[in-house]
Amino acid sequence: MFKGEGIVIAVLDTGINHDSPSFADVGGDGYDHSNPLGASNYLPGSYCDTTDATFCNDKLIGSWSFVTSDPMYPSPENGDGHGSHTASTAGGNVVLDATAHAPTTSMTRAISGVAPHANIIAYDVCNNGCPGSALLAAIDQVVVDASNLPDGI
Repeated sequence: MFKGEGIVIAVLDTGINHDSPSFADVGGDGYDHSNPLGASNYLPGSYCDTTDATFCNDKLIGSWSFVTSDPMYPSPENGDGHGSHTASTAGGNVVLDATAHAPTTSMTRAISGVAPHANIIAYDVCNNGCPGSALLAAIDQVVVDASNLPDGI
């Protein structure tokens, strides 16, 4: 069954929580992601390529930060969870034991994004607003990154 294999999703938001099970190399369903750049190779110039290779894996193949006023800059780590939420909705792995907590109850369920076997590239463009300069820089980078991938983004 097709679940996003061979697809690369670009997410322009507030960054990504790289160590979330939604973005692990191997999903809860046992699917071991293939990196279109080759195992342990990341997008040229990205945070994973130039600063911290452990930030990425064969699912999360690149990450960028474009908001220099972000206290976490140059790390693309997600500060408020929104970027990770949108990335996991689009392409988060199967996670068999995700727990949601509410004020009066909690529940554990299996979850996944729409395309759990897709690869992801995260672009951190927002922090207390989304500066136009960061958005434009990220869009330019998406075009460059697409040209570095065999089947684009």
